Amino acid sequence: MLGADLVVAAACGVLDGNVERAFGRRATRPRSSARLGVGIVETVRLLLTRGARTVSDPVDFPDPGGPVDPTMSPQPVDDVPRPARFTLMAPGWMPPRHLITQALGLCFTSQGLVVMVSWDGDEWTIPGGTVEDGETVEQALVREVAEEACARVRRCRYLAAQHVADPLNPLGVPSYYQTRWWARVELDPWRPSHEMVDRRVLPPAQALELLSWPRKEIAHRLMARAIGIDDRPGTNAG
Repeated sequence: MLGADLVVAAACGVLDGNVERAFGRRATRPRSSARLGVGIVETVRLLLTRGARTVSDPVDFPDPGGPVDPTMSPQPVDDVPRPARFTLMAPGWMPPRHLITQALGLCFTSQGLVVMVSWDGDEWTIPGGTVEDGETVEQALVREVAEEACARVRRCRYLAAQHVADPLNPLGVPSYYQTRWWARVELDPWRPSHEMVDRRVLPPAQALELLSWPRKEIAHRLMARAIGIDDRPGTNAG
């Protein structure tokens, strides 16, 4: 049976713009999603196909449910064929744990460079992924950065969450949150054992340019906050 927590995590992956990353490669790994069996990929594809329709009537988007960042307007989601949008929440406001599906990190080395990863050598993102049963959001960040970027999180600080409003989601999850973090990391030798195939370490501006997200307004805002933390006295120690 597909549990509610995994359905939320599944929806999170879909709106990250890569169905294979959420349900294909991850579903083959010996973690909580693996027990669903090999049929999950085809099942999700069917659900997404059924949900792919053009909607002409007005859509009521779920309320973000908390304080929003006043400097950012909601951003449409371009990765799905239905009305959906991201809303950046106020800095430091943490959503209820059961509504958080994801932890991604703007990971800085001690030289002020940002770690980027790719699952195919063409599309690039920042490390992170799904929060699994039994772990905190911070624990998910640490685990995912180690798995995807071959890097150890030495320190981290919560930046903000983005609310995902997806009222016509065929998986039945219209509202949830994805968290974003600053992290100081120490790089290990690049020996990928999960879905990522390449890693780059770049200055922040070049990292944003390389980032493959269709819209980058929220990414720029989060990067500015992360740089502000990274530049504080003492953050480069250790």
